[in-house]
Amino acid sequence: MKMKQSKFFYVTLTAIVLFGLGLLIQFTMPQIHGLGVAGVCLLMLYIMLTAVGCSRVGWDYFIVSMNELPAQQNGSSKRIALTFDDGPTFNSANILDILKQHNVPATFFLVGQRVEQQPELARRMLAEGHSIGNHTQAHGHLINFKETKGMMDEITACNQAIEQHMGIQTTLFRAPHGVLTLHLSKAIHRLGMRSIGWNLRSFDTSAKDADLLLHRITSKLQNRAIILLHDDCDITAQILPKIIEHARAQGYEFDVIR
Repeated sequence: MKMKQSKFFYVTLTAIVLFGLGLLIQFTMPQIHGLGVAGVCLLMLYIMLTAVGCSRVGWDYFIVSMNELPAQQNGSSKRIALTFDDGPTFNSANILDILKQHNVPATFFLVGQRVEQQPELARRMLAEGHSIGNHTQAHGHLINFKETKGMMDEITACNQAIEQHMGIQTTLFRAPHGVLTLHLSKAIHRLGMRSIGWNLRSFDTSAKDADLLLHRITSKLQNRAIILLHDDCDITAQILPKIIEHARAQGYEFDVIR
């Protein structure tokens, strides 16, 4: 599988060329002043772009992700995808009950350790027609500081847990905390996984007001939207029926990521 060049490649190449030109001018025309300051500013800009690019999945900075549903050939229907991270958790059953009641498919990005702890709940997701993705084995707070091998171990362990307890293999992957580092991007590519992002982030993990959360989501619905939610949030289960009802009233159909 050939990897598309990311923005990081082009930004780094541009920075190297500009630094090289600056050094060439410095040595050949020493009478020109201010090149040192310009070089420092360029370096700071490069570091800032790279730091922000890690936390902006939609930038495709280190790796190209799927940030919206693919367009249909006929283009006749409006489609959105509900995606849930961090399960299976205590609240996943509530989410599944609501989805089943409304006959809505979704995509769940599972944490390997939680699959091992609640395999029956994980299997229920699969049995009820939902799509399954990898969300690393432990989803630790310091995972973003791991090097490529450590990232590969996290992804591989989660894949093994999914295969052992659910009997399937998945190539779908979503980065913990929405942070895609260079090491994680290399791990995704080497393992043949597909990075799945989103273009509608709910921020349900920090939401306190159900009405505001509902408005934040419904006001930004658009065709081919991939909506980021979490099935361990009580507030998400609280507003999920209203999200479904609003979307259907607007003519949207629900799709899964495959």
